[in-house]
Amino acid sequence: MDGTPTLKHPRFEEVFKIADLLSPRGLKQAGAKVTQGVTELKAKGIDVTHYNILNVVDDMEAARAALGYEKINLTGGSYGGAVVLTYCLRYPARVHRAVMIEAAFPYDIAFSTPDEVDARFDHLNRLWRNDPKALERSPDIVATMRNALRELPEKYNGIPIDPSKVRIVTYLGLYERSYVNMLFDAYVAAEKGDFSSIAVMSLMYDQLMANFQNAGDLLAKTFSSVTDPQRDFMAKMDAPDSVIGSPMSLMAWGIYQHSRWPTVSVATAHPATQTSSIKTLIVYGSKETGESFKDRYAGMFTNAHWVTFDDLGHMDVWTLIADGMTHLIHTFLDEGVVDTTKVGEIPKWDFTPQMTFHQMFQQMMPPAANQASKD
Repeated sequence: MDGTPTLKHPRFEEVFKIADLLSPRGLKQAGAKVTQGVTELKAKGIDVTHYNILNVVDDMEAARAALGYEKINLTGGSYGGAVVLTYCLRYPARVHRAVMIEAAFPYDIAFSTPDEVDARFDHLNRLWRNDPKALERSPDIVATMRNALRELPEKYNGIPIDPSKVRIVTYLGLYERSYVNMLFDAYVAAEKGDFSSIAVMSLMYDQLMANFQNAGDLLAKTFSSVTDPQRDFMAKMDAPDSVIGSPMSLMAWGIYQHSRWPTVSVATAHPATQTSSIKTLIVYGSKETGESFKDRYAGMFTNAHWVTFDDLGHMDVWTLIADGMTHLIHTFLDEGVVDTTKVGEIPKWDFTPQMTFHQMFQQMMPPAANQASKD
């Protein structure tokens, strides 16, 4: 990631600035920019195929050997989970124990179908209906979202609203309860004609994408997880009746399908039919995610312990149950014991937002601009 040379390139950065990126036209433009970036890097002697998960793991193994450790413990969250599993498959004799938290697997990273995303919304809708205060605001939050998205204006109070940006921010908002509450509040307001928070969500997209300091590296590591380069990802993402579709999957793999990015896939060296006997703890915060991965990949592990909580977003496992997670991880790595006793009872979901997106935006603005917006 931070070696020299890097995959930073203006063409890759431009991808995330394309208007309505998730549209067929936007994805074709993105694919063309990515292909151009790869070509220009190649002309400078930089081969993007070397930026893959296999080489990440090989670098880690070189570090282990240089430090003189006989065996190591591995812990990885999200994309890091894909790295952990690849290490276990590639160098099993060097791993003592492993922990994967909210892990992506090294096969088609970030690929989830619209049906899987809709299942998450359906579950949240059931929780919403069990909250009397939420029910007063909307009898059906999914229907509210659909209504608001159908009426999405091109601008609101002078702020452009990009439908692709709104969908992407909505998906990323599912990572934490606090953001889910803000999302649902934004859609409730929008159904009543107030699109101010939705407009801010469109603005926030640019800030979120700016957090990806090296877009080329992000694309390279994702694409190196492809299991079938000829797969029609766009067809899998075609779900016109879905609430928001599967925005991150469509963005990542739609770009790949429309580009000519050369890949060295993890699957060529370590197919999903390979098994790992490393003692492994696999933790997910929600049943939708945990059970989906378990159904697909449980057969890869002969010595794994799966712990699935419920109603926790991708990042909530680090915030809402932080002390319990720390105890769970260290106890497993030190003693090989799965101990969830310190996690305690998962807090019941309260959909009352502590802040709206519009309020957050006002707090972030400089004082003079903030006063102007109020005027």
